[in-house]
Amino acid sequence: MKFLPRWVSCLSVMSITGLLAGCTTVIEPPKKLFADYAPQKKIDLTVGVRITEDLKKTKWEKEQWNMEIPIGTWVAPNAKGLAERVFARVVDIDGKAPIVGLGVDAVLTPRVVFINRTLGATSVGDSHVAVKVEWDLRTPSGDPIWIETTSGEGVGSSGWTSPETILERALNQLQKNSQIAVNSSQSIARFAAKK
Repeated sequence: MKFLPRWVSCLSVMSITGLLAGCTTVIEPPKKLFADYAPQKKIDLTVGVRITEDLKKTKWEKEQWNMEIPIGTWVAPNAKGLAERVFARVVDIDGKAPIVGLGVDAVLTPRVVFINRTLGATSVGDSHVAVKVEWDLRTPSGDPIWIETTSGEGVGSSGWTSPETILERALNQLQKNSQIAVNSSQSIARFAAKK
């Protein structure tokens, strides 16, 4: 039996390790916009939604797992979807300045402030995804009306539930909680009553 020289074996192992280390698993958010909002009467305001480039590029990365979640690609369009669900009129004001003169009563700016994913210790252990978004509603001149952070969490088995399903559960809960937060805000209700 003939054996390969030691340097060939070492080179092979290093090549395979290098290839595996270079692969990144991307947990993709759902492609469809969230639509499972509770029925409600819309708040009588014209709100501009500001989606920043930073929001669109927001992602969670875990280098030692070679894993990422491009969360901003989901939060950005769904922020506008939430605004359209809760406010009477919505204007897209991305990148427009100055805001005064655009005909809006207020400007809503979302920002992802937290995202994390954990893995269970075994295949039957729970994996969690937690997401928090700050909603910042201001007058066109920049005075704060309402600032609130809402969250969503998804849980599933590490070995039996797809990471995409766990992420989708967290994002769905985030949107439902965000709708509740806007609708229960006394600050927004008082501001709308003055318009």
